[in-house]
Amino acid sequence: MDPFTLSAVAAITAGALAVGNGAASAAGKDAYEKVKGLIAGRFAKVSPAVTLLEAQPQAEAARISLAASLEESQAQRDEAFRDAVGHLLEALLTLRDRPAAAPLFDFDRLQAAKRFEIRDVTALGTVIKARKAVFDDEVVISGIRQTGGSPEKY
Repeated sequence: MDPFTLSAVAAITAGALAVGNGAASAAGKDAYEKVKGLIAGRFAKVSPAVTLLEAQPQAEAARISLAASLEESQAQRDEAFRDAVGHLLEALLTLRDRPAAAPLFDFDRLQAAKRFEIRDVTALGTVIKARKAVFDDEVVISGIRQTGGSPEKY
């Protein structure tokens, strides 16, 4: 998969989450709607994958479906789409330090987790938040990539 498609899937996923949970700014909502509008107008076959992603933004299958649809439509070659995704990523970066921007994994007060593993995740902003989590067995967290600047510890 080409790097732009990976970025586009990450941006659309983060945009769906931010708009869905009310964390997106007006600029973020506008940028997300612009991307969706371009998809609907220029890459109609990709729209069902976006709809699926909006319904299940945490589902890996939805992200894989979107990536495959974007690649098949060759959306990465469309300059307007590339620009719109770039603007969406910029708008989403403003959410990074806002408490309303939800982390990808929020364990808060998780208790007694057994054999817990997270691998190979790329996300915009906060990836993992665990305030009072207790893990009773092996915990493996590897391959975490935080896009949009330096990782931050909260």
